[in-house]
Amino acid sequence: HAILPLGPEPTIVSCPACHVTKLTRIDYEPSARTHLMAAILCIVGLWCCVCLPYCAESCMSTNHYCGNCNKFLGTYNGGGF
Repeated sequence: HAILPLGPEPTIVSCPACHVTKLTRIDYEPSARTHLMAAILCIVGLWCCVCLPYCAESCMSTNHYCGNCNKFLGTYNGGGF
């Protein structure tokens, strides 16, 4: 199996399930990075900003799905955690 070139943005890939080449559909999901950023904001006393990591796509994992058959293709974590 080839590793699909997934990143933070929708990507054109050939789906291994339906073999259609199409732009992926993405969903964002909180990750360890999201929770860590929220914890750091709490620790430094910025309580009013704790929800920001849960609104920032760059702090979350990006899940890619086939734009044709909706098969899960993989997750991009942004490199850090």
